[in-house]
Amino acid sequence: MFIQKLEFFIDPVKLFGFLDQGKRKDKLSFLHDPTVVTAGEVEKKFSIIVCGSKVLTDKIENPNTENLREVFEALEAELDGRKKVLENYLENFVLKDEVKNLPFLSGLVGFFSYDLGLGFENIGSSCADDRGYPSYYFTVSEEVLLVDHVKKEMWVVLPDESDLEFFESLKHVNFKEPIIITEEDEGGVNSNLTEEQYCEKIRCVKEYLRKGETYQVNFSQRFNFQSLKSPWEVYKKVSNINPSRHQVFLPGKYSNEINAENFWIVSNSPERLFKIGVGDDGRRVIETRPIKGTIGVKGYESEDELKVLGQELKDSEKDKAELEMIVDMSRNDLGRICEFGTVEVVEHRALEKYSHLLHTASTVQGVLRDGPDLYDIFRALFPGASITGCPKKRTMEIIDRLEEYSRGVYCGSMGYLDCRGGADFNIMIRTLFAKENRRAGFGYVMHSGGGIVYDSTPELEFKETFDKVNAFLHAIKEY
Repeated sequence: MFIQKLEFFIDPVKLFGFLDQGKRKDKLSFLHDPTVVTAGEVEKKFSIIVCGSKVLTDKIENPNTENLREVFEALEAELDGRKKVLENYLENFVLKDEVKNLPFLSGLVGFFSYDLGLGFENIGSSCADDRGYPSYYFTVSEEVLLVDHVKKEMWVVLPDESDLEFFESLKHVNFKEPIIITEEDEGGVNSNLTEEQYCEKIRCVKEYLRKGETYQVNFSQRFNFQSLKSPWEVYKKVSNINPSRHQVFLPGKYSNEINAENFWIVSNSPERLFKIGVGDDGRRVIETRPIKGTIGVKGYESEDELKVLGQELKDSEKDKAELEMIVDMSRNDLGRICEFGTVEVVEHRALEKYSHLLHTASTVQGVLRDGPDLYDIFRALFPGASITGCPKKRTMEIIDRLEEYSRGVYCGSMGYLDCRGGADFNIMIRTLFAKENRRAGFGYVMHSGGGIVYDSTPELEFKETFDKVNAFLHAIKEY
């Protein structure tokens, strides 16, 4: 292992695009380019680019607690081996105090599909999987580039010093990407449900609510569209239109075979499932950040108009009740793995503005106990409470009964596992899954949904699903 600070700074999106055109294209696996969105400001902290040729992945047809335990044990074994190598290297590393706060040095990057999470509750799915989503997909890091946007620094982590010359030579590269002229796409956007069918599904949800079987259901519909625009073009454009807290780009293969079929994930997610940070005292602090409460901002341009709209969202009793219910679930979930008395809500109903939406979000934190392992953490938190409902198991059964297609990456989680114990995973809402179209271009799939309670208005909920995909649709075609 070799770690080096580079004496220059490059925008990570331009850097990823350059690497994607060179010899590292087949190993390039991950761009984690999170953006902090605050009142009127957009700020980036760390971006992470990862290359690696070794992939841990599988398609598990009927996940259950037994085979899920085996999956997480394999992931932890890989992390443990890399931790020993890193600790040996850092023992005599002069700049070890400088790198200890870097979020990722060595480990795994990738995702768990929503459908894998059914196994934690031993729920057998009846939904059709016409995409063949991997149940999980993780690349073992070989080369890592970390971009510190605050300090304007870049670090590189390599297997050895042999490739350092290539990365140091990047400071002389002209990173002007080629202009790609894409013809106007034909065809429209198709949903698997008409408005009438969607509203009928909501009436079914309300019947479950009336019977007291659930208190909130996150129901979604699926959108399909074709485009000549590549997933990388879409990622760049949607990130520019709608910078988000947990945006990630991941190109992958269904297997390690040479002729394996490619897929791409473009996630513009504003929501975090959990983040684990390791303090100087060795204690690990975990936080989750559920979002509930949404209102479209299309047609509201001025600050005064947005302020009024934001107050309308804050005053909504329905949206307030939805978020408070999910916050209570999140506190309960963290309580299963955290030290007694450490779980607390540190931020509640914070208002966040995105290009097409306003959201309210809360942050819940706790200190992890010594006992829980990676399996225990995911079993407690995954899938996220905000994208299932309450109570979780029964609501997931209802979702599976009402939705026609497997969610796959939608409402799964993508992020990184650092071998030192840190982690950061989003919830894959606002996420596209893409495959090459056999005729031309790419085929895209995207789900959109919302939390349904008894006083939800079906027609407004249907409209909200479109509000949530607008940034992507604008990035792909005029809509």
